[in-house]
Amino acid sequence: MDGLWLTDTEGRLLEVNEAYCRMSGYSAPELLAMSISDLEANETASDTAAHVEKIMTRGEARFESRHRRKDGSIFEVEISVQYRATEGGWIVSFLRDITDRKRAEETLRNNEIRLRAILDATPFPLPWSTFRTTTLSFGAAAPSSFSDIRRRARRSVSDRIPGSRLPARVD
Repeated sequence: MDGLWLTDTEGRLLEVNEAYCRMSGYSAPELLAMSISDLEANETASDTAAHVEKIMTRGEARFESRHRRKDGSIFEVEISVQYRATEGGWIVSFLRDITDRKRAEETLRNNEIRLRAILDATPFPLPWSTFRTTTLSFGAAAPSSFSDIRRRARRSVSDRIPGSRLPARVD
């Protein structure tokens, strides 16, 4: 469930839902005594005020940020915001905890870096197969004598891999 804020144009929290209370570790009364800048871990109070001004001008925004929990830990959030000019102006924000997604993306990036390092250090071509294609990859350490293999592989990797009936690609 997404968190919900209703704030005024000064960034003071006027209403919050239980989902945001669980995300942040604060109770609703504690949050209602706070402003956005009390929770925001990326921006200073003046940065937050400028961000609110920009939202008021545009009418809406979607962005990622980091918020500080009651225990001091930081969590990643994706925020969808709409400005309403009625009754002196107020801002509705939906906040989604994306901490797990960010960790998974970082793990994927690190694994890709490690895999590329292994491939680059490998002195021979490596075939990669999926259910759609077969790819023959050459690392940076592959000797130039493989240039003939690269040229022939571009014509048809699938002819050189027994049992393969897949389209070919060469990196």
